Amino acid sequence: GATGRGNNWAHGYMDTEGADATVEGVRRCVEVGSREAFMIFHSIAGGTGSGLGSRVAEELRHEFPKGCLMSCAIAPFLSGETALQHYNSLLSLGWMQNHADTIGIFPNDATINCISRQYGLSSRSGECTCSRRSALGCTCRTRFSFYSDNSDAGPQERISVGDLNEYIGHCLADVILPFSAVRMAPFDLWELIYGVTPMPLCKVAHLATSRIVSGAAGSDRTSTMGWDALATALGRNMPPLSVGAKRKCIGAQLNARGVQGPEYWDRAEGITGKFSAKLGMTLGATLASCASSIYALNSKSTKRSLSLVYNSSDAIPTLEGVLTKARAMYEGGAYLHWYRAHGGEDVDGMFEESFETVQTALDGYYDFCGG
Repeated sequence: GATGRGNNWAHGYMDTEGADATVEGVRRCVEVGSREAFMIFHSIAGGTGSGLGSRVAEELRHEFPKGCLMSCAIAPFLSGETALQHYNSLLSLGWMQNHADTIGIFPNDATINCISRQYGLSSRSGECTCSRRSALGCTCRTRFSFYSDNSDAGPQERISVGDLNEYIGHCLADVILPFSAVRMAPFDLWELIYGVTPMPLCKVAHLATSRIVSGAAGSDRTSTMGWDALATALGRNMPPLSVGAKRKCIGAQLNARGVQGPEYWDRAEGITGKFSAKLGMTLGATLASCASSIYALNSKSTKRSLSLVYNSSDAIPTLEGVLTKARAMYEGGAYLHWYRAHGGEDVDGMFEESFETVQTALDGYYDFCGG
C-alpha cells in the first residue's frame, strides 16, 4: 500500500501481491509465537485501506479459519473525503461483515467532535447553515476551523490527525491491554465478541474512553480523577446521537482500569446503572463489567480510566448513509468504469453482493434496535 491505490477499492482488492506479502508476514509471526487473535486497522474510504484491507481480511480468514479476526475501521467524514468513498465504504463493510468476527468502527466526524469538546473548541466563526446539520454539528468543511469558547481568545491550532489517532489508540488500548497483573496475558477477543457482538448480523461496535488527548488542557489530571468524574468524562466522549434519537443497545462492556481499594467498588453499581440507562439496553441484554487493578502495562501505576465498547443502534445511521449514497451512485452508473478497469465485469457481482450484505446487516439492527 506504499504507493496508494487511487482511492479505488477494486485496485486495492486486486493487489494480490500486497495481500500475499502481508499474510506471509503474519504467518511467520504465528509460527514463532502464539496466536490469540488478529486485528486489522484500516480506513474504509480510500483504495488501500478498503480494498487491500478487504483482501487481507479474506486471506486471513481462509488461512486461519478458526482464528478470531477484528476489523478496526475508520469511517470517512460525512462531508466527503473522496469521490469514491461511498463505493469503497460499501464494499469494505460488506467484506468485513463476511470475514471479520467483529467490526470496531470509528467515524471521523464523531471522533473529531469528541476531541473538539476536549479542547473546549467550537466552530462558531464561519458557521454554515448546512441542511445536513445534526448533533455532530456542521457536516461541511468549515468544521475544521475551531475557536475557543472564550470570546477573547483567537483561533486555535487545528485539531491534527495525530489527535485523532491518539484518541483512537486510547480507546483500543483500554480494551486490548492485559487485565491481569499476574499473567499479563492479552485480552480475550472471543469473550468480547460473545458479550458485545454475539450475533453474526449485528457486529458493528463503537468504542469510547474517559481519557483525553495530550494536547488538551488538563490531560495530565484526567487519569487521576475520581471515578464519578471519569464516568462523566466517558459519557461526554461517547459519540453523540442525532437530535431526537434514542440509543438501543444489544451488548456492551464497561472496563475500569487502575481499580485499587474500595473507592471504585463503592460506586460500581451506580456507574454501571448510569451507563445501562444511557445505552438503552434491549430486553435480555446486559452491560458486562470488567475491573482491573493495573493501568496499561504498569501494575504499580496510580492512574485510572473507564472505557466502553458497545453494539447499538449507533450503527444504523452509518449503514443507512453508506447504502443510500452508494446505491444512488451505482444506479446512475457513476465511476463504475474505474472499478471495472481493475476488477473486470466481476466488479458488478461484488457490488451486488455488498449491497445485499450491508442491507442484511442493517435489517438486523432494525429488528433488534428498531428503525
